[in-house]
Amino acid sequence: MKLKAIKSILPNLLIILFVIFSLRVADLYITYLLSPGLHEEWNPLVSHFEMSWNGLLVSQLLLVCLVLLGWSRYLLRQRNPVSEPGLNLLRFVYFYFNGRDFTVTSWVKSFYTLPSKHYMKSNGAFIGFCLAMSTIIASIFAIVHNLLLLFQVNPYIQLIVADLSLYFISIFTLTVLLSANIFFIREYRQYKQKTAR
Repeated sequence: MKLKAIKSILPNLLIILFVIFSLRVADLYITYLLSPGLHEEWNPLVSHFEMSWNGLLVSQLLLVCLVLLGWSRYLLRQRNPVSEPGLNLLRFVYFYFNGRDFTVTSWVKSFYTLPSKHYMKSNGAFIGFCLAMSTIIASIFAIVHNLLLLFQVNPYIQLIVADLSLYFISIFTLTVLLSANIFFIREYRQYKQKTAR
């Protein structure tokens, strides 16, 4: 990366670093209040792989680094990669990833050909954005979840005890879908502004 490009995204990277670091520290602190020995921690790294506090802290540091890498990929993306005018949102999303409008032939062909360079660049920006947004959303959820457990809110505890795995799968799916939705609404809005000129 060029030094000028890094300098241009540095303020944005510092903001996302501050937000994610603060949320992760808050989550870990409340987790410590709730379960100092991690015996009641629901994080799969702890509950299934029996990770200690040291391992959990290292995993959080790696997560923050991965999010910063993904966010920088998003910030350095090609702006407005779709120039074809008059696309609705669904056609825009297809064009965004494939560099061409939707046809049945091109859709079928995508199953047996290697991804294009355009696809790889678009997908990198998409994954970087979704990783950062999902981490923020999941961190807020984890903080609220831990606070509800810490203050022993019985209706919430009864809800999650009913089917814990379905509960967390639903939250994970909702987080990813919400992040993807935010990404494409932002990109589509920029596309509409660009093609309206």
